[in-house]
Parts: sequence; C-alpha cells; structure tokens
Amino acid sequence: MKKLVHTLALLGSLLLMGLLPLVAKAAPYTCGAPIVVILDGPASIDLKDKKIGEVLWERNLWVPSQSMKDVECTGGGRPKYDFPAGAVQATDINTYQTGIRGLGYRITRTGSCPWLWPITCAAGVSAQVATHSINIQFFKTESVIESGKSLSGVFGRWVFDNQPTDFLQYMWSAPILVTVRPAVLQCTTTTPQVAVPLGSIPKTAFSGIGSTTGTKPLNIDLMCSGGDPGDSKAISITLTDNTNPGNQSTTLSLTRDSIATGVAIQLLQGQTVIGYGPDSNLPGNPGQWSAGNSGAGVFRIPLSARYIQTGATITPGSANGRATFTMSYQ
Repeated sequence: MKKLVHTLALLGSLLLMGLLPLVAKAAPYTCGAPIVVILDGPASIDLKDKKIGEVLWERNLWVPSQSMKDVECTGGGRPKYDFPAGAVQATDINTYQTGIRGLGYRITRTGSCPWLWPITCAAGVSAQVATHSINIQFFKTESVIESGKSLSGVFGRWVFDNQPTDFLQYMWSAPILVTVRPAVLQCTTTTPQVAVPLGSIPKTAFSGIGSTTGTKPLNIDLMCSGGDPGDSKAISITLTDNTNPGNQSTTLSLTRDSIATGVAIQLLQGQTVIGYGPDSNLPGNPGQWSAGNSGAGVFRIPLSARYIQTGATITPGSANGRATFTMSYQ
C-alpha cells in the first residue's frame, strides 16, 4: 500500500567469433576499417521477478564467413575476442557492463576456442574468418536497473595481438529497449498539482444558505504499469483541507488570504459531494472514498468543483481553496 500526497488548488475570484585456425605469422595484423557484422538481438529486455545474476535473455547468434580482404589486413597474429574498447567490467572478468546501470552481458565463443570473452586463442589466422556462432547473455548485475533506455551499436570485437585497430566488430541491427516491468502493478499520479479556475461568481447566483453555483470540471490522472495481464488495483483517495486539516465536513475552507465570506467550496464525484479527512492512506481513513479499480494504463478520475453559500450574508472578494489528496493503492 503506497501513500502519495499531492496538491489540489482551487482558485477563483470567488534500452564470435571464431577464426578458422590457419597459418600463424610472425608479424601483427595491420587493418584498415573493420568488418562489421550486423546481428539481431531482442527487441526489448524486460525485468520481472529476476534476481541478481539471473539471465534475462540468451541466444546463439550465427555469423557467416568473412574475408580478410574486405578490410585489407596484412601480416598475421593471434586473435583476441574482446569487448568494445573502453568497456568496463561488471561483476567478474568475463562480465561487462552494457552502459545501462544494472544490466551486464557475457559473450561465449562456441566451436573452436570455446571460452568466455575476453580470451586470446593460441592459433594464428589469415585469409578469412570461418562461419561461427557466439552466445550472448544479458543478466541483472544489481538491484537497480535503468529503465526506458536502449542498447545499440558495437557490442563485441576481434583484435590481433592486442593491436588497437579492430579487425571485426559485432553490432546490433536495431536498438534494444531495456524496460523494468515491476512484479506488481504500480500506479503513479501524473497530475500531482491541479489548478481549477472557478471564475467570478456574482452574489445574485446564490439564493441562500446551501445554494450552489455551476460546477467546473477537473481530473486526477494516474498511470499504472507492471504486473500481469488482468491485474488491477483498488484506488482510494482522501482529500484533506489544507487550511483546516481537521475538517471532516463536505465543504472546503477558504484560504486565509481570501477576502470573501459566507461561501465555501465543494468537490464532487459525479453527483456525490466529497468529504474531507486526515492525511492518511490507511484503509477506512475518515473521508476516504473509492475512485474505482485500475489495470495497466491511464486511469482518469473525473471530478468537479463549485461554490456553496454557507452564511446568511456573502461578502464579495477572492474566494480560494486548497486541498491535498492522498492516494492509496491496494
């Protein structure tokens, strides 16, 4: 059960490789632009009920044969399967950060030299890179993961004898969106402050104590996400009179800087006048009322506001009110 307090102001003037082992040569490779291999990853990575170290996505990716002539390499050397230059280790030597907090990845070369990267193979190579596969794993590295970001670009590479120039690079074909879908449905208020201009109302609009004016609409909007399909939350709200926190009536006090007297403000849900209560999200809190049930998506709570005559005599002037609303999600 989550408590969120927001303000309602009512104003009025009232997201490898394998080299085919061939001939080892003494001189290191010198290459021009690297071969770039485009590989498909997941469209998105979603975290739900995962523990640190648990694999979020895993796949073997096949890479077709690549010719060294394509990058004008000369000489020879031993291949090192490595992560992009500047990559930072995460939890161990074979685990690297993706650039998104809390999300790490591993690469394993399958077939010959089948080891976790980074690794240097003993045999040298020349002529071409044979068809091979690499295994990719994404997993959680800490409790906090940045949501709504994307992974893109080069995620693995080959170099020779630790030369600074890449011979071959692996790149994602499209950005991978990283989302964190909560294990349970969660709601957030998207309208933490609501201002309602009630306008100028003439004294003649009232006919005596208890008489009211026309209403002005207002909305409190929520965004709910996470959980499983079909999940829902019961939404309850308590309005608290900011001027008089102990108020448990159905009329909102005017602010102390208001000039008008003999009037107050009412909020309505449909045709029902809403009462006020203490700032609390506990079930059964005085003044708490049900706004309905919400599943994932936008949940709109339509309300309205109006003036009500509370005294036998009305003094013209500014007539403003301020309330807070406390959401309770159960």
